[in-house]
Amino acid sequence: MKTTRTILAVTVAILLTLVPASLQAAVVLSDGFGDADRNNDNVIDGSDTDTGTDGIGTYIPARSSNTAMATNNEVATALDSNDKGLRWLSNSGFTGSNTGDRRAFIAIVDDANLAMVETQPTSVAGGLGTTAINDGYALSYNSKGRGNSMTAIFGQTVSLGPEVGDQVKVSFDFRVWADAPNANAVQQPDDAQLRFGLFQDTDSQLGQINPVAGPDVDGAMTSARWGFDDGYFDGTRGSIAVTGSDIGSTNDRGWYGQVVVENPNGSFPPPFGRQNGGDWRIREETNVPGADPNDKRIMQGTGDDDTVAVPQPMTPGGNDFGLINLVVGNVYNLSLTLERFTDVNPGDTIKASLTTTDRASGLSYTLSDYENVMVDDGMGGMIPDGISSDSWDYFALRNTGLDDMDLLVDNFLLEIFGSNEPSDNADFDGDGDVDGRDFLVWQRGGSPNGINSGDLALWKSQYGTTPLAAAIGAVPEPSSLLLLSLSGVLSLAVRRRSRS
Repeated sequence: MKTTRTILAVTVAILLTLVPASLQAAVVLSDGFGDADRNNDNVIDGSDTDTGTDGIGTYIPARSSNTAMATNNEVATALDSNDKGLRWLSNSGFTGSNTGDRRAFIAIVDDANLAMVETQPTSVAGGLGTTAINDGYALSYNSKGRGNSMTAIFGQTVSLGPEVGDQVKVSFDFRVWADAPNANAVQQPDDAQLRFGLFQDTDSQLGQINPVAGPDVDGAMTSARWGFDDGYFDGTRGSIAVTGSDIGSTNDRGWYGQVVVENPNGSFPPPFGRQNGGDWRIREETNVPGADPNDKRIMQGTGDDDTVAVPQPMTPGGNDFGLINLVVGNVYNLSLTLERFTDVNPGDTIKASLTTTDRASGLSYTLSDYENVMVDDGMGGMIPDGISSDSWDYFALRNTGLDDMDLLVDNFLLEIFGSNEPSDNADFDGDGDVDGRDFLVWQRGGSPNGINSGDLALWKSQYGTTPLAAAIGAVPEPSSLLLLSLSGVLSLAVRRRSRS
């Protein structure tokens, strides 16, 4: 018995050293893609691996068209079955007159160090010396052209709390996929833009059928379900005179950040001809339809958004904005944080912050500013300033700019800080899932109510899920809990996803 207690104490000590002490938020959503299940339907099949069984073509993992230079096969087996993840879907339709591959083409791949040819040293045939995210599986995004997008469906609404200081933060690791099989063969993007943010299902269309959103089959457009299928959901088919053709992300509201990826051999900041920090932005998107068809597309319109923040020069009138050049070959963590803030009256602004961090060097840059919730009406009163949204149903990402760009995403997190943190969350260690490590935290008294039967019951009901999952997994017998927890220590120490 004494030996068992000693082992348990050592186990808990090791586990606690792996949990950041500063972690104050509740991780309500996370995805490391370890379950290899892109659409999150609990089955790894053609919809995930695109072997041709889903009717949208076969993926060819190779540099350009040279199959001898294959970079990485899509994964077909789970690396971590407990990594339940989100539902990741292509949002911009299909190539080849609506009959080809998805646009963007997204899939789960292995981005461990040296797994892809491009991460091999340049001394190896085909090696580019690119730095892998190196946390196992990742989500690849083969853009199939500029201005395409993907969405990650939450399965619930995530809201910003009402109190000053409440926050919602979305973050992920990112790198350019320099070796992606792209017909445009752009391996060194010059002035490419990456946009990402949080959006609400403003018109309550998630789950509805768009009759023309699917690929052509024998010359006829097929239907697709918004939030569950890949397809044309960003408004580009909304002009078709068919009822329901505009079902999708069209007219949805949200907030997004924009960063610029630059050729490492090019000039920086990019020579856009405007001295504004190289086109970095934070925008609040109202998405009111306009005459321009692009106004129907999230993160794409011309008159449907409000610029909240742009970079400011380090010195007045200078050209140094302190930006980080997101070059090909490096790995970055990107985040967007929205916070209830105060200007004069508590909570009368929302502060938006866009942060980029070079994972290797730790060099970081943050762009932030405030958006008024209420403004003076000129007559001694206050009126709403048109805050478009403070609750969100999905994450979206779009590539645009002067060059095409392919990329990889990993370690996706959605966190809630403050009064709106979920109170019924059994993820006691904040790593995005509920497992034996959370039981050890409870046993140590680290759950919200200490060594409490209610916290234990909550852990049992959520065991084997992410905090968001509705399904209740099987709970192991108490005699097996210690073995389960101990067996997770080694894999945790080896594979815990690092945060820079």
